[in-house]
Amino acid sequence: MKSYAGPRSIFALMQIKLHFYKYYCNNAKMNWDDLKYFLAIATAGNLYEAAQQLSVNHSTVFRRLESFEAQLDLELFDRNSKPYSLTADGERLLIIAREAEAALLKIDSQILGVRATPAGSVKVSAPANIASNVMPIVMRSLRVEFPDISIDLSISDSYSALEQRKVDIAFAAVSSPPEHLYGSYLVTLGWWLYGDKSAHKAYKKNPKSVNLIAPSTGLANNEVSKWISEQNNEVVAYCDSYAVIAKMVKLGIGCAVLPEDQTFEELTAIVRIPAVYGQLWLLAYSEIQKQPHVLVVWDAIIAAMAEEYG
Repeated sequence: MKSYAGPRSIFALMQIKLHFYKYYCNNAKMNWDDLKYFLAIATAGNLYEAAQQLSVNHSTVFRRLESFEAQLDLELFDRNSKPYSLTADGERLLIIAREAEAALLKIDSQILGVRATPAGSVKVSAPANIASNVMPIVMRSLRVEFPDISIDLSISDSYSALEQRKVDIAFAAVSSPPEHLYGSYLVTLGWWLYGDKSAHKAYKKNPKSVNLIAPSTGLANNEVSKWISEQNNEVVAYCDSYAVIAKMVKLGIGCAVLPEDQTFEELTAIVRIPAVYGQLWLLAYSEIQKQPHVLVVWDAIIAAMAEEYG
């Protein structure tokens, strides 16, 4: 999100706040749904995904946006960009909308001292091994404790879907969370060069004789990429899934540097790569992570990971 720190920006923000408050003063009833629809579109970047978030038809989202902009007499989105991008007024209103959303959550959880049972769908992106070994444990515990919370699980080794705000929570192998994301450290994993038995023998005779499979750009761990480039071995394939890379290694296509939790039993650990280590983090946008139903899933994942990885 852009920062509006300068005097002119602060003045512009004050102007739109006055504009916004004037709109609500002229309406008999304040309608939080207007901001809810606006936030959904700003998060999703298009009407169809916003409609899915709100469980309504996309034409309803379009009508609500048109009405809201007409009542405010402001253009909030640039419809010509794909995805929708916020105008300057839209950026400023987003700040106000986030403040309003946070205030409502604060009223619910602190002032009233009463919190309804968390409910809703939480979209989670996880690597294949965690999706199969950890997330079912999370889902089982939630069905018992929070039956009104559901998880929409997708498989990915990167957190690009989180950056695009297509998921609420993502696992990521990073040294530290990006500044714009909130993160919880989960575990540190060792990385090994894996191959089949024949590759193991070949590597012992001549390390330069084995072919390598490398992670593609969207998946690349900087230390892994650096190590591979320093070996000068032939790279025969690139892939953006560690599970698929492990399968390729199993079939004898080449050797690969993999985190120790993402391998098949049939693979042979040839040598540990001391220059490569991987911290696994749980990431989310701060304002999303604080939502009650998302926070419940967040805590359940951390508990399940602690049980699985010790």
